[in-house]
Amino acid sequence: MKFWTILILFLFSLSPFSLKAADSPKILINEILPSPTGSDAEEEWIEIFNPNDFEFNLSGWKIQDTTGKTKTYIFPKETKILAKGFLVLKRPVSKITLNNDEDGLKLIDSSGKTIDEISYQKAQKGKSFNRGENGWFWNENLTPGAENVKPIVKEETQKSITEISEKELAAIGSQIPKENLSPFFVAIGIAIFSGITILLLKRKINKVSEIN
Repeated sequence: MKFWTILILFLFSLSPFSLKAADSPKILINEILPSPTGSDAEEEWIEIFNPNDFEFNLSGWKIQDTTGKTKTYIFPKETKILAKGFLVLKRPVSKITLNNDEDGLKLIDSSGKTIDEISYQKAQKGKSFNRGENGWFWNENLTPGAENVKPIVKEETQKSITEISEKELAAIGSQIPKENLSPFFVAIGIAIFSGITILLLKRKINKVSEIN
């Protein structure tokens, strides 16, 4: 009887229907603030995100930095993170120092498996390091405990509102004759030129408004 029991258990272990240990759910390092405008020792923080549709208990999980004098923080018993929720660890609690020149973080489950990890080079003062759809980015909009917000690109916005390119002006000006015109027609030409210029400015403003 014992032989047949062992044989059945062995065959079952080879079956595609055999039970396997459940993998840890995907929990993410979502945002960090390595170089705050105030005191690093008091204002640095790390944000964890649970993208799953269920609450998860982080008891026994660890998070640690990877460069220089490293520190490991072990999540206490009954540390729970809500479904689609965020958990913010401040430096006075985690004791993890995020180096301003270069550092990284690892999130490790209770079995010792690395679930998520990130790294950065030089931290930007007053900006947090954010997870985005296309990778990580620095952002002056700090969102601890909330969804990350992409920064608005402003470099060309103001220029497009206040200026018309030289090519556009040249194209408009070339359509106005400069010789053998009476003052009446010159005035009309100037009025038309001004009207077209205003229309172009409005068009650019509308495009900028759509982008923002």
